[in-house]
Amino acid sequence: MDGEMHRWAGTAWIKMFWRQRRGSTAVEFALIALPLVGLALVCLETAVMMFTSSVVQGGISAAARQIRTGTVQSATTGSCPSGGVPASVFSAIATVVSANAFGVPMPSLTYDVRSFSSFAAAKPPALTFDSQGNPTNNCFNTGGANAIVAVRIAYNYSFITPGLGAILGGGTALPDVPFVYTVIIQNEPFS
Repeated sequence: MDGEMHRWAGTAWIKMFWRQRRGSTAVEFALIALPLVGLALVCLETAVMMFTSSVVQGGISAAARQIRTGTVQSATTGSCPSGGVPASVFSAIATVVSANAFGVPMPSLTYDVRSFSSFAAAKPPALTFDSQGNPTNNCFNTGGANAIVAVRIAYNYSFITPGLGAILGGGTALPDVPFVYTVIIQNEPFS
């Protein structure tokens, strides 16, 4: 009888513990807190990424306008060497992009400007990237009056949230994901 009573007391304690509801809110919060905080971080970082994207798009539009009107052609000279173009060549475009950044610090931008004879031929080659994610085949050729010009800006966006860069970057192992923006314009008949 004593052993049976001891077994009953053990099961009663378990049943009593199972029925208790004090602290259940804390346990439930502990179970969902990590995914909830992770989702909030993903939303916040996606918003920052979208804002940066919008700023760069505004900057590339302003830079394309400077090329279209001939302002950049008179301020810089450049070419399409193999192995990329020095950053000093792009100082005029970089100034325009930075002026349209609304005080947002811009990531390291890479510019690619190519001239074409027609809109049908305006197919810039895909940018190739080195092991650090920097474009290796960028060019600078603004063309002359009435030329068709493709203006591209590329930059590496560094994600803070673990795994988000791999998801949005197509599975790349790098924490930085290259973003590329392109505008194709026809230069005005400037002289």
